[in-house]
Amino acid sequence: MLDKTQIDFFNRNGFIRIPGVLDKEKAEEFRKDSLSLFQKEAQLQDSDKLRANMFARHHEMRWLLTDPCINSLVKDLLGQEFTYIEREASVGLNWYTSWHRDTEGPELGGEAWAWKPNLKLVQLMWYLQTECPEYGGGLEVIPGSHLRRDWKKTDYEGSQVVRGFRRRALHWIRNKTDMTEPIQGLPYVIPNDPGDLIVFNMRILHKATFPTICKESEVPKEREKILVSYVAAPKNEDCINYKNYLAKCSNKVYDETPQSNTKAEAVVS
Repeated sequence: MLDKTQIDFFNRNGFIRIPGVLDKEKAEEFRKDSLSLFQKEAQLQDSDKLRANMFARHHEMRWLLTDPCINSLVKDLLGQEFTYIEREASVGLNWYTSWHRDTEGPELGGEAWAWKPNLKLVQLMWYLQTECPEYGGGLEVIPGSHLRRDWKKTDYEGSQVVRGFRRRALHWIRNKTDMTEPIQGLPYVIPNDPGDLIVFNMRILHKATFPTICKESEVPKEREKILVSYVAAPKNEDCINYKNYLAKCSNKVYDETPQSNTKAEAVVS
């Protein structure tokens, strides 16, 4: 269960890291299962770096929907009953992204709800390797940007050299000063170990942490980046709006697997 300090941190900064949700053994099994998906034949929307729609296609991942500890944490953050948007679930292998918001699509599509007050669509992120300055493998965010539409991703973009220098400088400062509280508006690399859960508001500006001593394709096998992500939404207008947007994008009625939806909702209601 999360306390008021943690929930206030999440609401203020737009993200939270919850360490040690999975023990070492479970985290290792999780990483192994996630990697094994890339040995299977690719399906629609899959690539050599992505396995899409993971809950419908890979039943070995469905425990994430019904785990009582995870569901309790998400309910604490959202402050109400919620559901998972099962189609918005994927596993990434060496998948690196630049600065963006996960609500950019709806915003560019003219969806006014994307910037409504108190929007609480969230991403659950499992980075199944330790984040480090040398090999990256984690997440960098702009704290507070989920509340600031005027903060643009172009304000934070830069060359790989600049990004690498900034990473190392911030890492050095954090170690020397015990700087654990993020500063609003300044890039913040979230510490991460396998088994930690990171949850963020989908409006927050964020990007992958890149390796600084080699190319992404040269990261050692044992440090390969594995990311499992999926979306949760309150059972309210936010969820309806997001599902309608997804349906519009796919040109078909949005539906979840009835059986799986029933199981998930039985736990989180």
